[in-house]
Amino acid sequence: MRTHTKLVLPALLLGAGFALAAPLAASAHVHVTPGETPAGSATVIEFSSGHGCDGSPTTAYTVTIPEGFDSVAPVLNGAYDISETRGAANADGVEPIETVTYTPTAPITDGYYSTFSLRVTPGEDLVGETVAFPVLQTCVTGSTDWSGDPADESEGSTPAPAIVVSEATEDDGHGHAAAETEESDEHAEASSDVSTVDTAARVLGVSGLVVGAVGVVIAVLARRKPAGK
Repeated sequence: MRTHTKLVLPALLLGAGFALAAPLAASAHVHVTPGETPAGSATVIEFSSGHGCDGSPTTAYTVTIPEGFDSVAPVLNGAYDISETRGAANADGVEPIETVTYTPTAPITDGYYSTFSLRVTPGEDLVGETVAFPVLQTCVTGSTDWSGDPADESEGSTPAPAIVVSEATEDDGHGHAAAETEESDEHAEASSDVSTVDTAARVLGVSGLVVGAVGVVIAVLARRKPAGK
């Protein structure tokens, strides 16, 4: 019995170790939320990380911007200095952002949770695609290049954070669709009010005519009564 106990306890501890190691390995990545965003809509995507490079504090995150986005803009964050690099001007004369670097005002201690964001508008050509945003994490000692397969969650992997681009929505990201719907509802409500007032006016008009007609009949009958005597 003692021998059995000695064998079982190490097995349980080993199993517990693997069970804990799996989520810890998965959490030691750079994540992005939301995981899905519609084409044609401006969406703020937030990157997050809670670790350094093998325990070394983080000194910068550099995000590589994939092609196919209608617009990209860094979101201001007081914890970081933000810089960017741009490519050659396109046909519209716009120099697209190629990389955005977030440099913390002080190195981020390993184990501290940090976030940084981008406001992006995916183009229609990206619908149905899983789009990766490679992130280079630079630390006081060493660095980690999070540019691997986004679906690879195996131990030792360095998956790039990624989003899925879905079909475009009616809202174009600026609230125009909502505004148009609200305006349409207000117009319908106003039309309904006008219709109600118009109906009431007609009812009152008809009622007035009926009352007037009754008055005329009564007056005629009143005049005829003395003549009959």
